[in-house]
Amino acid sequence: MKEVKDPFRKNEKKSSPINNNVVLIALMLVILMVLAVTLMSTGADEKIAYSDLLDLIKIADRKDGQNYIEVKRHSGDKEYLVRLSDPKEIKVGTSDVTGKITRD
Repeated sequence: MKEVKDPFRKNEKKSSPINNNVVLIALMLVILMVLAVTLMSTGADEKIAYSDLLDLIKIADRKDGQNYIEVKRHSGDKEYLVRLSDPKEIKVGTSDVTGKITRD
């Protein structure tokens, strides 16, 4: 038997699905934005010993030019000196001390 086509029936075309490239590009942009925000927000904190903070506060206003301290840091097998100076906005809490310093 042959199928008889109805002359009044229009061709039904399905709409095409969203292009996969557009979805992949949007996904990559979101991943890149999350990565950028993560990289920008980390690495700004410097934890120093309480004794180093006290030493830094004591010499911060010296007039002879040495208003910094040098602290030894370790990165893997390497040891290097970090220069800390200019303490600002020091806040003393019940279990911690926070503030801003300049790290060179």
